Amino acid sequence: MKTLLFLLALVVPLFGRINDNGDTGLWLEESFQHEFIEFNFQQRWTDNFNLFYYQRYEGIVSYRPVPPWEFGLGYAFNISLLEEKWVTGQDYFAQATLKLPLWDGNLEQRARITYIVPNFKEHKRHATERYRVRYFSPWFLTRCCVNPWISNEFFFRKDTRNEPRGQVGGLFENRFRVGFRANFLKKVSYDLYFQWLGLKRRDRWDFVYDLGLTTFVNF
Repeated sequence: MKTLLFLLALVVPLFGRINDNGDTGLWLEESFQHEFIEFNFQQRWTDNFNLFYYQRYEGIVSYRPVPPWEFGLGYAFNISLLEEKWVTGQDYFAQATLKLPLWDGNLEQRARITYIVPNFKEHKRHATERYRVRYFSPWFLTRCCVNPWISNEFFFRKDTRNEPRGQVGGLFENRFRVGFRANFLKKVSYDLYFQWLGLKRRDRWDFVYDLGLTTFVNF
């Protein structure tokens, strides 16, 4: 792991700032799904696409007791850039997803509780709650089944600004997305989207504009 962090440090420009107000970035994700098992990999760039600052490796085991509901347990390992050095962290989470038909389209709601274990002294262990609502429209464009959608995800945690290594709390992050899902192959689909990312700092909100691409592979 130390070797990997050293190699990452060699390729990161030191002049970049992470998610500064008004920045543009790129989020890429690859999702491999088979029945009740899912593996996700994510990479992120910021500073007008110049700074690679985050990668995530995630596994989820799901259970579907009845058709509208799905429950899952997951683990993720993160590598992120913090003040010009690479640090690692681990996430343990549980989630519940509800999918319902609405206005001839489909409404998807997901609630996730995460226990975050950072492996660096700047932050301490804490829990976050996040809630995402996404609506897939009833319209399909072209023969490739291009389906527009819109979503918003809220992030909450306890406010610990007055404690050692504390962080701003309450609603501290918001991800608003507009995009579409395209099915070009039978077992492969893509989500292409624009993201308006809101990040609460200690005394203000910063907003970042990202392009995102998620590739789904069923095997």
